[in-house]
Amino acid sequence: METPLLLTDKQVQEFLINGYLILQPISLDRNFHSSIFTEVQSIFQQDANPGNNILPRIPQLQYVFDDPVIKGALVSLLGSNYTMQPHRHAHVTRPRTAGQTWHKDSYFGYRKPLRHHQLRYTMNEEIPRFESPYALTACRYNKEAIDELQAMLTREENNEPIAYCIAFIFSEMGSAALDTLPLLIHIIEKSHSYLVKQYCCEALGTIQLNEQHYIDMVISYLTNVLVDRDQLEDFKEASHIRFTAALSLAKLGVKVIQAIPTL
Repeated sequence: METPLLLTDKQVQEFLINGYLILQPISLDRNFHSSIFTEVQSIFQQDANPGNNILPRIPQLQYVFDDPVIKGALVSLLGSNYTMQPHRHAHVTRPRTAGQTWHKDSYFGYRKPLRHHQLRYTMNEEIPRFESPYALTACRYNKEAIDELQAMLTREENNEPIAYCIAFIFSEMGSAALDTLPLLIHIIEKSHSYLVKQYCCEALGTIQLNEQHYIDMVISYLTNVLVDRDQLEDFKEASHIRFTAALSLAKLGVKVIQAIPTL
């Protein structure tokens, strides 16, 4: 591997002032972008969105991060022992549609809506609990893994950190987690943790539904969450849950037209 080309003092100053740098990799040829684009198109057409599994599915993307210029910039800003953030969800912007707005990732893993603040994204005894779920979302095509996660959620439904992490995993799995809907709804009904309820509500909106039976069931429970203003003593916590339920209904689109009167 080539030696990283560290940023100059002027480039570091530019980054601190502007918040970004425009860098040109030196190890990638002109065909690199087109080959990646072709591979991505094939995966999306044949297997749907790979979610956080995009890098394992297209390992050539690692060449970007290994390029001396890019790696040098990362080392200059983060130090030599930085860790790659495992959240790398792929988003599709189709022709004549608006792209994503400027935003920051993400709130996941915190009791309150705080941004990630680990400067080197270092690992300690608490962090793996929050980062492992990102990796486990790649198990969407492994039924045994999904079954084991369901069994664990059933056993640990009162263990807040484990329960909401598993709910998050299911929310990232899409239609592969369809069989988890009854369990997620059960957790929403029984859990006393607003975080667990919130992530379960999010999962109900991201698990792709096509059968009317499932659609009706999810609409019923999400609208119940919206209507129940006294589900928790803490008003802010209740608001978070109800807001997430509303977002999940919005994600389901025209399938939830019968929810309009409640909304």
